[in-house]
Amino acid sequence: MSKTKLREFEARQQQAITDSALLPCEISYLLYHADVLNTGCQQNSGMENEYDQLARGISESVATDGALPTAVSSALTDLFTEELAADKATAVLALLQSMAANELKAARQQRIDALHLKLFPECYDHLYDSIEDARIRRRGQDPMSPAYQAAWQQKRRERGISEEMMSPETTAYAAKVYADANWQQVIK
Repeated sequence: MSKTKLREFEARQQQAITDSALLPCEISYLLYHADVLNTGCQQNSGMENEYDQLARGISESVATDGALPTAVSSALTDLFTEELAADKATAVLALLQSMAANELKAARQQRIDALHLKLFPECYDHLYDSIEDARIRRRGQDPMSPAYQAAWQQKRRERGISEEMMSPETTAYAAKVYADANWQQVIK
């Protein structure tokens, strides 16, 4: 497999993981508002969010194993007694697979898409093509000026991603930038 194909495959794989998994801040947000473990942290404004550590444990375990039920069980067992972990694992798992979790993922994806548009506007140039520009694109050529093409290709080289117009690496890059910028932010 060529280096380019391998990078594309890794970008698609990372994107699939990002799309299907909740971020630690999202897990913490869901657990905090549902207060599944009855910690009372929501009622006491001075308390820290006790679900942050549990959320990190679940997220890290999902990243390595890929199985949410196993991740929930092991993270609860690490922090609490086995009886409490077994008792609460079903409720935590149900919450992390709920509609609220899906809505958080959808909202995150909308923000990533908006960031992708901001970082890589050239990916959307075809939406504004005239009839002649569309014909040129169908022939495999880019109707944009050579200077414009050189500018976005240079921008991609600097970021270490493929110079192909519709590369999946651009989406993966936008998701990574979003995650790096928001890794600890609790969604409000």
